[in-house]
Amino acid sequence: MRALVFLLAITAAAENWPSFRGPSAAGVAGDANLPTTWDAAKGTGIQWKTPIPGLAHSSPIVWEDHIFVTTAVSGKPAARQGNRSAVAAPSNIYRCSPGGPNDYVFIHCATVEMWKSLTKILGRPELGADPRYEDRRDRVAFVDQIDAMIEEWTATRSKQEVLAIVAGAGVPCGAVLDSAEVLSDPHLRQRGFITDLEHPRRGVYPMPGNPVRLSDSPTEMVRSPLLGEHNAEVFGKLLGYGEAEIETLRRDGVI
Repeated sequence: MRALVFLLAITAAAENWPSFRGPSAAGVAGDANLPTTWDAAKGTGIQWKTPIPGLAHSSPIVWEDHIFVTTAVSGKPAARQGNRSAVAAPSNIYRCSPGGPNDYVFIHCATVEMWKSLTKILGRPELGADPRYEDRRDRVAFVDQIDAMIEEWTATRSKQEVLAIVAGAGVPCGAVLDSAEVLSDPHLRQRGFITDLEHPRRGVYPMPGNPVRLSDSPTEMVRSPLLGEHNAEVFGKLLGYGEAEIETLRRDGVI
């Protein structure tokens, strides 16, 4: 919880009230538990390795950021930076067509090769050879120009089209998905993150799968039981009640 509250102080645009990062409250980038928790923990600069008792696994997690280093050096709280990275450019969300509340993509260039690939996609290959833009940190000085150039291109295409083109060129890119899009996303379904369960009353319905995959400890997604569905098994097999006794409990409204 402390990590999540801390996140409120460092996200959103500088002139806005604190909020979780993301284009809208409905977007996965804005309020999904997993991405938000990840960003919050990342922002704390915590580094740890978590052993899993009784299993031959451990989960090495290293999260670090410049935020606390900046505060330690300057003595001042870190300013809100919105969706942009303070140490790399481009690294932001960009509006796509048709301009709905979740029609955005996230694009991040970490290497020179990624930047050159992106400039070719945008029709500005000369910027890929310009030494002023060679390093991602140097490009922060031109971030407004770069973001405007990228969004001019993305705004004429759907987020899925942008994702296919940019990610297909080896540049990290992700579409901002709303809850309905998450449940129907082919990639998430293929990876087992979204799975269908069949319920005797609701029928088939989608549910998030277990995001933690451990090689020696597989999990199975099952539906929740109906009220009293396992009475015969619990009272009969576990507690030793006979059928007549169970029927009496049922008739009297006990179970």
